[in-house]
Amino acid sequence: MIFLWLIRLAFLGLLTFEGANYIRLLHFTIDYTWFGLLITSLVVLVGLELLTKFLQKFEGAALHWSIWLLAFVMVASDAFGDLFHWYSRWSWYDQINHFSGSAVATAILLVIFLSCRARFAWRFPDFLLGFLALGGASFLGAVYEIEEYLEDFFNLTNRLGDGPDTGNDLFMNTVGSLTIIGIFLLSRYVRRKTNR
Repeated sequence: MIFLWLIRLAFLGLLTFEGANYIRLLHFTIDYTWFGLLITSLVVLVGLELLTKFLQKFEGAALHWSIWLLAFVMVASDAFGDLFHWYSRWSWYDQINHFSGSAVATAILLVIFLSCRARFAWRFPDFLLGFLALGGASFLGAVYEIEEYLEDFFNLTNRLGDGPDTGNDLFMNTVGSLTIIGIFLLSRYVRRKTNR
């Protein structure tokens, strides 16, 4: 439980830092925009809080602290990439973040769907849960790209990048999701085979 509160404090510290830069109390320069970082951090934190409340209500248990930690690492990785100009220095940094961010989102969605299957006696097979997680993670990745587009449109920035960058981002999101789903399905298959 203490880990969960420490991670929440880390999220609040990151949000405070991003917010202070956004309203120009601090003046750190980044590759893209403070608004984009702030929105991403806020959406992830609120999403985790809502998921925790959902699981507490239906399962009597909170979202495990390790999932919170993975989500924070992804948000912090995005912020550090912007703050330390790793995005402009290394093209692969963006690809790694899209791959791993989507993998984390898919893992979180799988946990939620497995919890719902147990709680509500869903009769969905594992591959369908994986497909639902892929759809959910793909939706979140598309929403992220749309947020970049809208930010560029209204603020005349270049967060979205060029056309190939967007396609590459969506591709890496899909590969990250499919990797987690593959690991999930393989582990379930092995478990079934060894339990026979």
